[in-house]
Amino acid sequence: MRIIILLFFFVFLNAEQILKYDVSVHVLEDGKLDVVETILYDFSDNKKHGIFRNIPINNNKIKLVSITQDNYPAKYESYYSDGDEVFKIGDKNIVLNGKHLYKIHYIMDRVVFQKDNKTNVISFNAIGTGWNVLINNVKIDIYLPYILTGSKIKVFIGMKNSHTEYKYKKVNLNHYQIIAKQLPPHSGITFDISFNKNIIKVQTLPTIWAIIFLILFSIGVYIYYSKHKVPYIAISPQYYPPKDLDILKAGLLIDQKADTKDFSSAILELATKGYLKIITAQAKKFGFFDTEVIVLQKLKNSEGLSYDQQKLFDTIFYNTTEFVLGKKDASIATSLRSMMTSVNNWLYSWAIKEGYLKENPKNAQITFVVKTGLFVIPFLIVAVFQMYNFYGELIVFYIMMLIFVVVGIYILLKEGIKNKIFGIIFLGFAFLMLKSSIVSLFNPLIFVVLSIIPILFFSKRVSSYSIKGIKSLKYLLGLKEFILKVEKEKLEFLVKENPNYLDDILPYAVLFGAKHWFDFYNEFEVNNDWYEGEYIYFSNLDKGLIDSFDSTANYVEASSSSDSFSGGGSVGSGSGGGGGGSW
Repeated sequence: MRIIILLFFFVFLNAEQILKYDVSVHVLEDGKLDVVETILYDFSDNKKHGIFRNIPINNNKIKLVSITQDNYPAKYESYYSDGDEVFKIGDKNIVLNGKHLYKIHYIMDRVVFQKDNKTNVISFNAIGTGWNVLINNVKIDIYLPYILTGSKIKVFIGMKNSHTEYKYKKVNLNHYQIIAKQLPPHSGITFDISFNKNIIKVQTLPTIWAIIFLILFSIGVYIYYSKHKVPYIAISPQYYPPKDLDILKAGLLIDQKADTKDFSSAILELATKGYLKIITAQAKKFGFFDTEVIVLQKLKNSEGLSYDQQKLFDTIFYNTTEFVLGKKDASIATSLRSMMTSVNNWLYSWAIKEGYLKENPKNAQITFVVKTGLFVIPFLIVAVFQMYNFYGELIVFYIMMLIFVVVGIYILLKEGIKNKIFGIIFLGFAFLMLKSSIVSLFNPLIFVVLSIIPILFFSKRVSSYSIKGIKSLKYLLGLKEFILKVEKEKLEFLVKENPNYLDDILPYAVLFGAKHWFDFYNEFEVNNDWYEGEYIYFSNLDKGLIDSFDSTANYVEASSSSDSFSGGGSVGSGSGGGGGGSW
């Protein structure tokens, strides 16, 4: 028992502590705080190099004036870590013990917050709750400028978020003093100074110019786009597929690209032309839901097909006569993506050569982005300069967050469910960075960067059609109009005239999202020899083909590669604070 007691006193006597902690706070007329912390630190017999002082940056800005150790300029490092400005004082080559005096002098800006509609407040954590040692003999001197004479002051003491009020001494009209004999580890002292909001105003970034820029720029981009968009086309219903276009060519002319919906429609086109058979069946059952498997069965070779149709057909049936659509295989996915890229490039060349397009739509989009984006650069520079002056090096976190925003928006605008998911993930990361950061969303840089949205949105719709291309587009839109609003009497006549009419139009119906076209097969009792399976799967064949093709083509193996003040009235709720320790 004696040994335990002696051991306890030995540890206690050798424990580090702060023997004296003086804080002098001069409140300046512009709301800044001129702070001098004088810390008498006792390392006891422990061998250390110095102390570190970490100060949370809660929308504040710190300018270090000086740091001394034992009344001489000290060696130190400063860096940002986990929301804190850290001053690591001492020399790694020098070992210390016993008592040493440290003085840290800094200016803290942007410490004025809005308390309510009439009142602003300066809330400062004079002694932060981050110290893990005993603090003795605390003295805090608060010096107010003349304009704050008679302001209301409250002092709080205790652990973080404690609302326990503490006494203070009024030395004179503009000098207040707080004295505490001892603070246990992780206890602190915070004081609030409340005053009329017109005396010292909350410092904010000028954002109105950036909002005006975003509005005017968006209007300007739209005006520029309106001169390069597809002109208004007066359409009339068309009842027959275009004679000189297959479904992939038609898909390209509809939106200037061939995507997974177009290729899924092309599979139906190959089926209705007798090149393959589509077989659907129930694969597995999960609870109340069935999963569907789609098998493509080769019926004949690809002779007689156009280049784009042949490329799709030969990729699907490479070294096989049956292809399971929806199968997740990395090599198959790579082949399909390569085929889609190759076909798209060929279709662009074909469309330009045949006079449907004036240039590759991608080139037209790049030109649009470059020309409109050049107007953003000078405003972006101004916004970055303002942000740097306001937040200092913390602007790096803003830039990282904005990169996630831009990448997220870009991916979100791309086709495919996976792109939508990844776009949301990137935007989610940006949101988490914003929530965990010490900066506000309401700033000029955000509004300037948001100008990328109209650029990306309208660039996807820039036209590169020629007169011939517009005529073909007009015909396709007329066919779409008929398919989406088909009249039963007219359809009955067309089916009687051509028993294969439903098959001829079906790929275009899928291309245009006309799901109801599948119902006509049952309604008109039309049989087809290119499909095998239950009706429930046939009626949803459009979605099944698109989803299965997309999941197969995009499969990748896992192994491959605000400024308002919302706190106050408790310990640790204001500016400053933090804590420190030895190293």
